[in-house]
Amino acid sequence: MLTDTWTNLIIITGITMCISVFIYNIYVDNFMRSMELEKSNAELVGANEKLAEANEKLEIAANTDQMTGVLNRRAFSRDYEEIWNSSLLKKARIATAIFDIDFFKAYNDKFGHLEGDKCLQMIAGSLRDSFRRQYDIVSRFGGEEFLVVFDASEQDAYALVNNARQHVEDLHIPHAKKTVSPYVTVSAGVCVMVPSEAVDNDIALRMADDALYESKRGGRNKITMKIYEKEAEKEEKSGS
Repeated sequence: MLTDTWTNLIIITGITMCISVFIYNIYVDNFMRSMELEKSNAELVGANEKLAEANEKLEIAANTDQMTGVLNRRAFSRDYEEIWNSSLLKKARIATAIFDIDFFKAYNDKFGHLEGDKCLQMIAGSLRDSFRRQYDIVSRFGGEEFLVVFDASEQDAYALVNNARQHVEDLHIPHAKKTVSPYVTVSAGVCVMVPSEAVDNDIALRMADDALYESKRGGRNKITMKIYEKEAEKEEKSGS
């Protein structure tokens, strides 16, 4: 009888130990799987962060003019449309300005294209410093032209553009052609208008471009501003 008891006890102990070992192995296995899962999750989070960072860099590259660091025309068109529609809803004035570097071909011919690139970069930086409010847009329009869009009254628009023009001249970049100034200068054309359903933003660009050419014909290093009011185009100011 005692022998049977010990036998049963040994059997029970053995079974208990087997069960304990089994449970322990399950625990260890689950723990290891949990650790591996956490590691995989961490690696996935890291990979997603790198992917997001890479996508952000690609987005910036896709929207930026690689030469000057300001917006390219693709990004400008998108942002301009957004600001135009916002101004349309608010019935707020919007200013569109085109800046052109005076006699830039002469600068390139004398100093070379590498120095020309540096000149473009410096002027882009100066314009970015002059128009740095949240909703101001500064973009390279092509070649030596830059396009700026911002909200302002007629008086403030003229003052802001003239200030930007002066800042460029104050960079004191020596010019090859000293007809206007010993330094590199810009001419500008500005259109100020309240967007309406009857017109699109192309008219603002056309009027700013027309104003720019008036500044060039008027001697350069100047600003010409036009105001769009309903069907009439009215030249408001001309001069440096």
